[in-house]
Order: sequence, then C-alpha cells, then structure tokens
Amino acid sequence: APELKTLLQTKPDSFYCYDGFEPSGRMHIAQGVYKAMNVNKCTRAGGTFVFWVADWFALMNDKMGGDLEKIKVVGEYLIEVWKASGMDFSTNRIVFKWASDEITSN
Repeated sequence: APELKTLLQTKPDSFYCYDGFEPSGRMHIAQGVYKAMNVNKCTRAGGTFVFWVADWFALMNDKMGGDLEKIKVVGEYLIEVWKASGMDFSTNRIVFKWASDEITSN
C-alpha cells in the first residue's frame, strides 16, 4: 500500500506491533527463529514491538501446575530463547508487558 510506505518514510517511529504469548512450556522452532526474524524486520523499520506475556492466563489455564512463579520463569526462558535466536534487543524497541503486572497494578 502506497499510504503505508509514505507513512513509514515520513514518520518511521510512528507505529507499534503487538503480539502475545502464554508461557506454557518449551518453544518450537517457528516460534523462536521466525518470530525473531519478523520482530527484527519491524524494529529495523522503526517500529516498536510490544509483547504481552499472558502469564495471568497461563495461571487460569493451570499451566505449570497453576504456579505463577514457575510460569514467570517459563516466560523469562522464552525471552532468552528469542535472544539466542537473534532477536535484536539492542534497538530498545522491544517491550514486554506482563499481564499479571498490568492486571494487579490497574
């Protein structure tokens, strides 16, 4: 779309991308490598990528035996896998918002 191309050229820092994930176990290859590649494309284009870590929902779904601390460890593990897969955190354009923090603070 020409409008999108014009917007990105004139206001490169004006867009956000969102995704979410439920920390519930091991990561598969597509979730690791392809997610890292796509996030890097968005951030290199000037966007900010916001991940919603659905730890609260993993708790409600009884993941990790319903232990929120274990669920958070799994969430941190997934973030480390993305780092190891080449997700470029040096851009400072990747944000992780934990659902449990947002729910309890608001």
